[in-house]
Amino acid sequence: MPQVEFIIHYSAGSDQVMGITGSIKELGEWDLNSCRPMHFVRSADGNWRLKLDLAENISWEYQYLILKESTNTVVKQETRSNREGAIADKDEVFRDGFGVERIEEERERLQKIRELQFDVELRRLAEQRERDKKLLEERLKKKEEKKLALRKKNRRGQATKRRREKEEAGTT
Repeated sequence: MPQVEFIIHYSAGSDQVMGITGSIKELGEWDLNSCRPMHFVRSADGNWRLKLDLAENISWEYQYLILKESTNTVVKQETRSNREGAIADKDEVFRDGFGVERIEEERERLQKIRELQFDVELRRLAEQRERDKKLLEERLKKKEEKKLALRKKNRRGQATKRRREKEEAGTT
């Protein structure tokens, strides 16, 4: 009978152990109360391990769990799609990482950071737009004031010219 070994690296909290459940009887047939707790190997690798003897030529699906050690109840279950395993007539080792949830949490954290950065950039652009709008309005106002002043000057100049022309016409 071939042997399969599941190995996963995970830093469990206090009173927590890793477990595994799956589609075959040896893994509890998805019954969380019948899942298999794993054993922590206190070595440099810090891996959790579980060895099982399985029948030849079978395939299965499985997921890792975090269990509360004192009650053997599920604290957290993987949210990813089921993992797949198969064994023929020789021993197999499955090295996995429970990092899927960590990756998802990190992806969500990075997404939130990107959204915050986007919001900050939007606010910065909106503030810059308001400053640019005010600056443009001030420039347009000054330009209009200059046009108005130039018109007044031209009117005064035209009035002065007419007065001079009248004076000249009256003297001749």
